[in-house]
Amino acid sequence: MRYTLLLSIFLLFACTGKKTTEENAAPENKGPQVINLEEAISQPSETVPLSEAVRELRIVPLETTAESLVGNVQSIQIMGDDIFVLDLQSGILRFSKDGKFLNKIGTRGQGPGEYVWPKGLLTNEKAGLIGIQESNDQADMVKWYSLDGKFVREQPAEKQRMFLGMNGYFFNFQDKFMAVDKLAFLVGNIEGNKNHTKYWSLALLDSAFNVQKEYMNPDFIRNEQDIRDNIFSGRMENHYAEEGPFISVFGDKLNVLYYQGDTIYRYQDTTQDFAPEYILNVGSKASFAESHRFYNKEQSFFNLLCVHALYQTEKYLYFQATRSSNGYTIAYNKADGTMKVHEYETELKEITFPANSALVLRVYTDRILYLQNDLVGGDFSVDYASSGKYWISILDSDKLEDFEATSPELLSILEKRKVDDNPILLIGVL
Repeated sequence: MRYTLLLSIFLLFACTGKKTTEENAAPENKGPQVINLEEAISQPSETVPLSEAVRELRIVPLETTAESLVGNVQSIQIMGDDIFVLDLQSGILRFSKDGKFLNKIGTRGQGPGEYVWPKGLLTNEKAGLIGIQESNDQADMVKWYSLDGKFVREQPAEKQRMFLGMNGYFFNFQDKFMAVDKLAFLVGNIEGNKNHTKYWSLALLDSAFNVQKEYMNPDFIRNEQDIRDNIFSGRMENHYAEEGPFISVFGDKLNVLYYQGDTIYRYQDTTQDFAPEYILNVGSKASFAESHRFYNKEQSFFNLLCVHALYQTEKYLYFQATRSSNGYTIAYNKADGTMKVHEYETELKEITFPANSALVLRVYTDRILYLQNDLVGGDFSVDYASSGKYWISILDSDKLEDFEATSPELLSILEKRKVDDNPILLIGVL
């Protein structure tokens, strides 16, 4: 009994001492941090300021010439001192950092080295090349050009379909190239596509632009048979589609958030894998079928909190989200976990089809990240992001009608601007 009592006293002090040591020790990494978006939007703040996101804001009026008319921008990339604009009518235009038109990149046509309908732009800063992504029934490819617009090469060398639908795209991260394939309404024959033995959403490419490693949306793995059954059912109302995955590149950080997912993954260069970094609390979630259905989404789905975009800077993670008739810009402070939320009105549009009354398409008209532009006035919409270094907002004639500029530099530019001039770019340096 005496020895039992002594042993009990010893264990009590030992456990007490251990607890004290653990309490005084530095907190350990206990896994992914939880971000409660549902709670955050219940207490919106007045603004999310641009000055906390960017180190510098450049005002760049694009020069207007007969060769450089910009009317329907599809993509913008910045490489070194050059700005590349993909315009639906004019093709690919190269401007200086001050907006002076320099030259066109490539030419439209069906001959060698020409392009027909470019989908996006890609940069290779190390080689000093600008790439044009193009897709057709036979192949998905990137055509590389020198800065003066001359064709250099095409990748991959062997013509092949990389993507299931028409919404796939390439992007670069440091010295790597990756492919994103959104689950699309129009899909190819998966059984005959050697690049899609499974429904990968993200792929690491080798130097020849062939798929080196596939990354699967966990929801796709759990619902693969359901996806296959619906794609090949022949019934349009059964087709699935998705907005994401949402890619965020900043410096040496690459993060991905799958559509309707609750986990933000970060790319690990040493293992070439993605590991969970943040967990999102968005409240109630719809089923896979309801959230991915292209047509006939129930109104109840839009009453749920839904994330549409992910961005990041040195200090913050930024989310664009919707619920009901509200849009949200949410800024999450990585250091202390505090959040700022800007709430604004958005519109849920309902599109019907006279040829098929059974189909209804419901979509939000505005899914763009907005920040208060406390640097030059008005709002800053993140229309394009480039190389993990820049955010780009386009000020065209429509936006300028209600734009309240406060910067003397911008006011001076606006005084000289004509209605038909090319747009002004606001470039935020991250």
